[in-house]
Amino acid sequence: MRRIVCFGDSNTYGCSPIDGSRYGEDIRWTGVLNSLLGEKFEVVNEGKNARTIAFDDPYTEGCNGMNDIVDCLDHNDPIDLFIIMLGTNDLKVYFEATPQMIAANLLKMCEVVREKTDAKLLLVSPMLLGDQIEFSPLRLEFGREQVDYSFELAPEIEKVAEKVGADFIDLAVVAMSSDVDCLHLMPEEHAKVAQAMRDKVLLMFKEELEQEAKEEEEERRRQEEEERKRAEEEAAKQEEERRRAEEEAAKKEEEERLEAEKRQAESHAKESESLQNQEDALLHVQQLEASGFQTASAEQIEQWQSEDSDQQSDALLGQIKEIERQAKAILDEDGDTLQSDGLLGAVGEIEHQADSILDGGAESPQPAAPGDDAVEKEQSEEKESKDDGIQFQELVGKVFGGQKPKAESSDSPLGESSLASGTDSVLNQPVFTLGNEAALNDGAPGAGLAPEVSAADLSEADDEIKNVTVIVPDSVEKERMISGKLYRCDSELRAEMARAKKLLDSYNRTTSAEVNERNSILMSLFWYAGQDAQVEPPFRCEYGSNISVGDRFNAEFDCIMLDSARIKIGNDVFFGPKVNIFTAGYPIYAPVRNERLKYSKEVTIGDDVWIGGNVTINPGVHIGNNVVIETGSVVTEDIPDGVVAAGNPCRIIRKISDADKEEWESKKAERDE
Repeated sequence: MRRIVCFGDSNTYGCSPIDGSRYGEDIRWTGVLNSLLGEKFEVVNEGKNARTIAFDDPYTEGCNGMNDIVDCLDHNDPIDLFIIMLGTNDLKVYFEATPQMIAANLLKMCEVVREKTDAKLLLVSPMLLGDQIEFSPLRLEFGREQVDYSFELAPEIEKVAEKVGADFIDLAVVAMSSDVDCLHLMPEEHAKVAQAMRDKVLLMFKEELEQEAKEEEEERRRQEEEERKRAEEEAAKQEEERRRAEEEAAKKEEEERLEAEKRQAESHAKESESLQNQEDALLHVQQLEASGFQTASAEQIEQWQSEDSDQQSDALLGQIKEIERQAKAILDEDGDTLQSDGLLGAVGEIEHQADSILDGGAESPQPAAPGDDAVEKEQSEEKESKDDGIQFQELVGKVFGGQKPKAESSDSPLGESSLASGTDSVLNQPVFTLGNEAALNDGAPGAGLAPEVSAADLSEADDEIKNVTVIVPDSVEKERMISGKLYRCDSELRAEMARAKKLLDSYNRTTSAEVNERNSILMSLFWYAGQDAQVEPPFRCEYGSNISVGDRFNAEFDCIMLDSARIKIGNDVFFGPKVNIFTAGYPIYAPVRNERLKYSKEVTIGDDVWIGGNVTINPGVHIGNNVVIETGSVVTEDIPDGVVAAGNPCRIIRKISDADKEEWESKKAERDE
């Protein structure tokens, strides 16, 4: 934050001309300036009533500024800008000081400031004393001579500013003393002073503020870039984590799928092996049956029965039980299937046991003679022989576990059901087709396609295109000219100047009797012309279209208005002969100027203004209401309301007062008598 210290008198302190009280912070020009400059500046008010530059006031103690300046500098250090607004109290009658003496004392004060601080320095010449101060409550301190001295004070203070390398403001062209005591400022004048101070301060710190703004902008962009990079890195990190999580999930899913397929394949392989074993065993049994094994066993049993049925049957049953035990021992642990090697071994054992039994039997005896007892015995023996054969067949069934080859599983990958299911799943997939015209209109799949455009629609569109009015914008150079930017006269601007010249040639050839013709041309030439506006030929302007004049405007001969920017003139304004208004300017730097580049600044003149002959008004000047500019003046700065101004450069001479009103109303009354 930059500190601005304002070292001044009662007008800096904020003394009211009405009752001598102090204005509030929001009215004093220092407080208003603080608000206008914003948070980058701090404005310190070091004003004191009756303060002088170097005189000791016999009626008020402690008012010598040279005695306060060092303490003020030390107390407010560090300081970026030191403003001195003194000199009015040094004009008091009893000091008998001329403007030159006051300026010499101010030079000494500036040298002290330069020794104590490196701060920028701004010297401000105070407002003019009111020309009625000799009749005010302050008449004992200020007389007519002091009023005249106040006009000479600004040039002397400006010379001091040049010597010490300080900036300068003349408040006489900014604000006016009040009519109450002709010395102090009213609230509205404080606001004007604050605005002028703001403009000067921003100009003095322009380069620093621009550099600071540039650095702030770079810092803001850097922070935004860092924030953007952080956001991108965070987004990339989140995306990488998401991608990694998806990859891990996909990997895990793939591993689980492969593991499931592996288990399923092992299960299918195991089941296929079991089925193959069962098929092999069944085939071997069928081969045994085909070789007559079972028949031979039945005949041998019958032979055993004929010899000694009881003994042979018991022996055979024992053999069969042993075979059954051995066959069961070869079964798998789960009791479901037989290993192929074990099955073949068991069958071989059965064959061996059967052969042994068959080889060990005796030749069958001849049957006995028929009889009742003999028939019953024969039937009984036949039954027992059949029972033993049944037991043997049951044993063979137990060897094979009573199983048959299983039919192919319905859920086998190669099974009929699976194939049918797979076929259905493929054939039943939905097929997407474009909808018909009605479906498109109803929002079905395919809706949203561009509707067909008919020939009638195209014809109607062509008719509309033919009726379009194309608006061609003004030239870029004209826009730049009006807005105050550097511009170069292009073909459009030259065409407008040619049009204005043609109208001016016609206007300047008219006679005083051709009033209607003149009014008609002015209405065509000017942006606006009020009622009873009169311009005496010869008259010259550039474009005319940038000029507006109010009611009862009157300009004498040889008036020139170079209106590359707006020229706005109010009501009841009078021009003497040869009044010149210039809005155009050229760059000081020759290489830019030589490129035929120039700029324009608006000129405004308020109501009830009299401009004397041979007056020149420079670009950017604003003249207030109720103003008199005396003959031969060159106006380079703004002129406030209600003053008489003169000179080159034009300065305020005095305020238009009630005395002027009384004088001229009296003369008018004499004329009317």
